[in-house]
Amino acid sequence: MASANEHLISATELSTITPGATDLPDHKGIWVGTGGNLTVTLLNGNSVVITGVTSGTLLPVRVRRVTAATAGSLLLWS
Repeated sequence: MASANEHLISATELSTITPGATDLPDHKGIWVGTGGNLTVTLLNGNSVVITGVTSGTLLPVRVRRVTAATAGSLLLWS
């Protein structure tokens, strides 16, 4: 099991995500500051909607891109 310190994120490892058609760089997850839904393109090219994400959630997912979102304050954790 990982220690608490292994899950800390430094501010230099976060960048803002703007939903659209731009592929994201390699990453470990997505921080959702304001809750809502995310439409994402998976690494295999399939599109899915992640619904009901609550504010302050770190999604441990790797996706090709975020194409749309009602969620806000999205940060890429890399």
